[in-house]
Amino acid sequence: MEANVGLIGKQAYSEFDPYSEWQKEEFDVLIVRIPEFTNKQGLKVQISNLGVVKISGDRQVGNSRIRFYKEFPIPKDCNTDEIQAKLAKGSLKISFPKKFTAPPPLAVNPKADEETTPTLKENNSTTSTKVKDETTNNSRLKKIKNAATSVAAMVAVISVITYYLYSSTNS
Repeated sequence: MEANVGLIGKQAYSEFDPYSEWQKEEFDVLIVRIPEFTNKQGLKVQISNLGVVKISGDRQVGNSRIRFYKEFPIPKDCNTDEIQAKLAKGSLKISFPKKFTAPPPLAVNPKADEETTPTLKENNSTTSTKVKDETTNNSRLKKIKNAATSVAAMVAVISVITYYLYSSTNS
């Protein structure tokens, strides 16, 4: 842990570089050791659009202030909507759940017996639940795509009307 000391106005401050480590479990976990921070007051955890998690802290200790700032890359296979942070016993634990990847589609045989189909459904009940969850997560992207398509269609219609009006007035 490095420390820099300086003055802001008349108040002394101390900057430090907290120890951090990554743990690979069923999802990635970042642990940042900040024993000087026993509660959430003065702590910030921010997720940027550039795939970076920013962690900072600033707190009063006696007559001086201590502070830190760290940035960490977010794992590429992380579902950023589900990142969680928890402070306990001077350690900030940030969990990065992995994105769910859909399994390959099952080949459907039109000549299959009716007995085979229920067995497949029973075996894949958890898979279908996960696919529904992924569909829910992708609904935001679909809404954006639909909005963009609607805007493009409106621009095309307005262009045709403008061309028609221009052509009819110049004839």
